[in-house]
Amino acid sequence: MKHSKKIVSLLGAAVLLTDALPASAETDGIKYVYVNRPYLNVTFDTEGFDPRELAPYVISDESGEAVAVGRVGEPTLDHSSFYDMSLMRSIEDVWDTKGARFIGYGTYKPDEGKKLLTYRKEEMEAEENGEYGVELCKAYYCEYKPDVYGEVLDTMTLEPNTVEIFVDKKFGTNNDDFTCMSLSPYDDYADCVSEYPNGKQLWPCDHWGEKFKFSADAGMYNLDLNKIEKADSKRTDWDGDAPVKVSDEPVEYVKIRLNVWEDFPDFADLYPDGVPDRAVYYGTHIDPVSGEAVESWADFNMLGNMELFVTDTFFVSGSVINAVYPDEKGNVELWVDPSADDVYLRYAFSARPEVPGGGFVNGGSTAERKRREQIYTAFDFPLSGHTLYDIRPGDYTVTFEDKYTNRNFKIMNGGFNVENTQELQKARIKVTQRKLIPGDCNDDGEVDVTDVMLAAAEVKSLRPLDHVGFAAADINDNTFVEVTDLMSIAAHVKGLANLPDEF
Repeated sequence: MKHSKKIVSLLGAAVLLTDALPASAETDGIKYVYVNRPYLNVTFDTEGFDPRELAPYVISDESGEAVAVGRVGEPTLDHSSFYDMSLMRSIEDVWDTKGARFIGYGTYKPDEGKKLLTYRKEEMEAEENGEYGVELCKAYYCEYKPDVYGEVLDTMTLEPNTVEIFVDKKFGTNNDDFTCMSLSPYDDYADCVSEYPNGKQLWPCDHWGEKFKFSADAGMYNLDLNKIEKADSKRTDWDGDAPVKVSDEPVEYVKIRLNVWEDFPDFADLYPDGVPDRAVYYGTHIDPVSGEAVESWADFNMLGNMELFVTDTFFVSGSVINAVYPDEKGNVELWVDPSADDVYLRYAFSARPEVPGGGFVNGGSTAERKRREQIYTAFDFPLSGHTLYDIRPGDYTVTFEDKYTNRNFKIMNGGFNVENTQELQKARIKVTQRKLIPGDCNDDGEVDVTDVMLAAAEVKSLRPLDHVGFAAADINDNTFVEVTDLMSIAAHVKGLANLPDEF
């Protein structure tokens, strides 16, 4: 009976990663998560001889189906039914390898209430089950709203139908005599009226270092920030939505400490160095000759000289507006309504007409209180051998199908189990040199009745020999195990004839 190889060709290169929650670890503020499916690294210990003497090896699953074929010492597998990652020893190899973009795609499910952003901080779209498609060895951000504010520094009660504003004394020295604010009611509260409706402006520079109150009907308003040049009444409105919620009942407020870099990451993104004197804002510039708006860059400093470039920060919670600046560490003390949905940072960047080139650089928006943690989809790269990615868990064996290799070399530990884990799994195969005894079908060092029975079962197609047994039974070396070989082994056992000492 002739042995034929069962070789499964390489299936598609696209690989999906596990949809289970990954193991994770955190180092230096970065959360490392593993989203890969099981993978196996196979290496050979061939000390004492040249591995090039070995024929291709075969990895077979529990059913005997060949799932991979490779040569010891070669950079890649010859064939594999799983993804061959043998060339990928580092993330650089993944990026450089043709077709590598198809590997590593998987899913990551953040904790409830969190969403995933790209490394550019762009919001990603989650699947229906709350999972996000991610790539291997890529950076992401996990964004969420904190549940608590932290330590309470003080408390106060604000009377009904009242808006209270706390103005930083820095407004007396920031050279900002053009930023003003007003309240405009939301559509559902169009009949609500305040002391500072749209059209009647409140100027923080006139109230620096003060806290003061004004009345407003109970309802929802937006804090509108405007830039008005008093000289010629030009007006610019900054985009952004910061809801002011006025109650018709007394409201308890608490004073807390937040950090603009940690609690308002959208605003912090404008300060790439994480310091309050390095905001780089991309805004509009009014060309003094053409009068047209052009795009331009400008640096803004919240702590230092604001003679030309001015930054304004307004923190809104409930019906309290905190017109205050953070300190050099980004900390700021605010009055907040603990029952409110959020704390909003309404900010604006402006440049005075004295800026070289003339005109204004201006812009602003609203940042909501939230937190971000950096996520990295880690992967442990093997440094040698052959690697099969997305391999099915189960039992596998390694053999040499070539009978000449089986006669001269022996696999000492060719069986191993692959588990359903994201950790790197290793199969270390030890191969030794030997001389297979002709007729020793069970490779026990003797030729006896058991070997006759095994050879007979092979000839009658009752039970096939393994690769080693087949190599030992092919006495006449014609790639078949047949009646002639069986008779030679039987004659040797009965003492009627001798088999050769070696092949």
